[in-house]
Order: sequence, then structure tokens, then C-alpha cells
Amino acid sequence: MLKIRITEQFALDVETQKALGQDLDRIKPIIEDLAHQRELPLYCCDNPIPGTWGRWNCKIGFDWWLLYKCDAMAGTITLERTGSVKDLFE
Repeated sequence: MLKIRITEQFALDVETQKALGQDLDRIKPIIEDLAHQRELPLYCCDNPIPGTWGRWNCKIGFDWWLLYKCDAMAGTITLERTGSVKDLFE
């Protein structure tokens, strides 16, 4: 099992998603799957982010994404950001 780490920005993003009415119970099983190195459901569209070694994005719901870094050598998953495409990339 990989250790889950979170960034300060991720914690702020979670609070923003909560304030927007997102169901945070939707992200929990995905984080558990990542920690246990299980394959994510197909709807998550789990993909590496081009040009950012070890960084991935996956879909939580309609226009709700999770950005994370997987470091199997260190045994960690770092949850970096969560939010809409606009929140994350603009």
C-alpha cells in the first residue's frame, strides 16, 4: 500500500469543492484505489500528464479532476490538486 500525502493546495481545493456542493464521498474510493495500487474505473480516464514525469490526472465526475503524483520508489501518492479544468489549468 502506498502512503497518501496531500499538498496544502489540495486541502484548499477540497474545501472549495465542498463549498461548491461536490459530493466528497466520490473522491474517497478513488484515493483508496490509488493507495492500494488498484486499477481505477474506466470513467476516471486515468492518464499521465505529458511532460511531467510521474504526474497523473483522473476524472472524479463531470468537470471534476484529481491531479496526483505517483512515486512508487518512495511508496507515495501525493494528491496535488482537485477541481475543474478551469480551476486547474487556467
